Amino acid sequence: LICTGQPQVITRFIRFMQIELLTADMFSDNIITNQLEGMLLAVARGRITARRQVSMTYAERRYFQKFSDLRERVLSDCDHDINVKSLSSQVNLSPERFTTLYRKFFKASPYAELIDARMVKAKRLLLSSCMEIKEISVACGWNDVQYFSRLFKKKTGTSPARFRNTVLS
Repeated sequence: LICTGQPQVITRFIRFMQIELLTADMFSDNIITNQLEGMLLAVARGRITARRQVSMTYAERRYFQKFSDLRERVLSDCDHDINVKSLSSQVNLSPERFTTLYRKFFKASPYAELIDARMVKAKRLLLSSCMEIKEISVACGWNDVQYFSRLFKKKTGTSPARFRNTVLS
């Protein structure tokens, strides 16, 4: 009774919650709550996307699901570098057309979204792990810790170490 336009969005969350209920432990309530919130956010995101599709041409609508699936894979596996040429070949488009459609669909470039996903992952690791900053840098896809630190500071206004210390204290 929730119109998503993409039933698989909800199905993935429900399956995960079912498995969690079968293997319940002391953290299950929090995990299920987080999954439920994630599902509702995904539904909301889907509704926004559906409104965007109204302004799409038939050809663009044909590509949209492929782009959405590709985007989800890239963002969930953000510690690997992306190459627009290889991404575009996965949807049988030229790199230029791919980039144009990606920007139209998601209001950002693939690279900008990759950086944002890496920043989210870095923040989570800074707050939830005891890993050193160099280890977090590598885990998020950056082999150069200085570059990671500069970019982190540019995006957040603070260094990774200060971010960790400020939030946790």
